[in-house]
Amino acid sequence: MKKKIIFIVLTMYLLFTLTTPIVFAEEKSEQTLALGIFTPEISFEFDKNLTDKPINPLQNNIIDITVKFKLEMSSLSKWFFFNRRIGRLFLFGQGYFLKIKGFPESNLNITLSESPAWCTAKLDTNLFEFSFNDIYNSNDSSVEKTIKLEFMVNKNATAFEIGDIKIQAVFSGIGGINAKTNSINISISVAYVPEIIIETESELIIPPLENTSVPINITNNGNGDSKISISYLIPENWTETFDPESLILKINETKQMNLTVYPPKEFTNQTINFSFIVTPISGLYEGTRINTSINFINDGSLKEEETQNLIIIGIIMLVIILILVFMFLLLRRKKQ
Repeated sequence: MKKKIIFIVLTMYLLFTLTTPIVFAEEKSEQTLALGIFTPEISFEFDKNLTDKPINPLQNNIIDITVKFKLEMSSLSKWFFFNRRIGRLFLFGQGYFLKIKGFPESNLNITLSESPAWCTAKLDTNLFEFSFNDIYNSNDSSVEKTIKLEFMVNKNATAFEIGDIKIQAVFSGIGGINAKTNSINISISVAYVPEIIIETESELIIPPLENTSVPINITNNGNGDSKISISYLIPENWTETFDPESLILKINETKQMNLTVYPPKEFTNQTINFSFIVTPISGLYEGTRINTSINFINDGSLKEEETQNLIIIGIIMLVIILILVFMFLLLRRKKQ
């Protein structure tokens, strides 16, 4: 009877070892090999709030990701496969038939397998080392490790682009525990960055009661095609217009607006404040105001003209008076 039992055990052992091509710490392709007794679970957890909002370019971001490795087994299974010789033989291989070596060490190979071309990313480690002793002592037969993903959106990333950072964890298998590969995609999007350069005069000397045109060059230095509109307050007794009042600028494109002002006669100097409102042509965005101003100074030409007119009028009046005096004297002489 004992011989039959030994024969059955040896037969099962031989069948098991012959049908288990997985060796400790050997890399496998991205698939799960289902030849062993158990197929482990690999899971990931992270705070999704950190990536729900668009990411600003050149902003350094760090996310903690918890990687969990678990063997789904009952208490009875754990007792048999970890505490019984025949169980350890099936679970870990012939080297662990006795407890002399203890439970084996193993690891997950963690890699950053994909990331968008407009993003740089790295992990703080590529190895998750653990002991099956820790799995045995764990209530849910699992171990976990927190890794850090650090990434940055590049300066040349276009607004509202969406991409995935893919992190992959590979368990190569050991004994009766199958190899396992799992991955997680962390989606990120690029934030819209409004940035325009305004080129115009900050101070101008102009005549009153005349139209003066002021060119304003606007360049889109942001990361998305943008609509530029104007908001301004008209000073009392002034007339001012913008042509056009809005325009569309592609990235790195420059266009011109023309401000035309018609000042009143009485002004000395007047500062006109106006705001350029920058919004994307696609996507939801409240809009950013970029303020600027131009100070207009009266050139005094109207006063000079008035002075000249007064002088001319005075000269004319003086000539008339002299003529009248001359005629008066002439008529008086004739009477004498």
